[in-house]
Amino acid sequence: MFPGYGNPAVHERDQKKWALIRNVNQVLKATTLLSGDYVWMDLKTGREFDVPIGAVVKLCDSGQIQVLDDEGNEHWISPQNASHIKPMHPTSIHGVEDMIRLGDLNEAGILRNLLIRYREHLIYTYTGSILVAVNPYQLLPIYSPEQIRLYTNKKIGEMPPHIFAIADNCYFNMQRNNKDQCCIISGESGAGKTESTKLILQFLAAISGQHSWIEQQVLEANPILEGKFINVERDASL
Repeated sequence: MFPGYGNPAVHERDQKKWALIRNVNQVLKATTLLSGDYVWMDLKTGREFDVPIGAVVKLCDSGQIQVLDDEGNEHWISPQNASHIKPMHPTSIHGVEDMIRLGDLNEAGILRNLLIRYREHLIYTYTGSILVAVNPYQLLPIYSPEQIRLYTNKKIGEMPPHIFAIADNCYFNMQRNNKDQCCIISGESGAGKTESTKLILQFLAAISGQHSWIEQQVLEANPILEGKFINVERDASL
């Protein structure tokens, strides 16, 4: 009689063991990885903002997979944890100007897209007709009169993402439809809302040729509007 034969506990352990092996084999078969491939790695840290992180495969050896994540940390993935990684869609590897085009259209895909563009000093990204801006905390040479000229009379998508494109779109629709336009600028404190407002007004003043007192009035009123919003937000939380 073979040891353990007929023992339910041993049989259950064997079932679990073979189920794990089948699962690992299925994962590895479906995700044949080579050095240089990009993957999503789900570390499952349990933190508040726990989303998969992008990584590039550096080495595949004896079932072990070595990856380098977007934060510069190295990880060794064992066959038992093979289910924690999955291939990255090609659109997520180098980033896209419009996140509607992302194959990995989820929280991790959006965050990585913004990250890799930010590292290349590309602070603007579209999501359809919505512009996402990441505060660079430095002056970038992308707001010159030449940039204003390049974005004048252009449809959204004809040029790389830029706040001037949004301003031009508002101005063009106002002229074409003869109706007032509204541009909502939202974000947390320090996100760059005031600076974005100034840039839109800079563009409108330049293309309309009217550097009037209205521009100064709007800029002076902005801190008051922000203060009112903060008070309302605080009152609502009480």
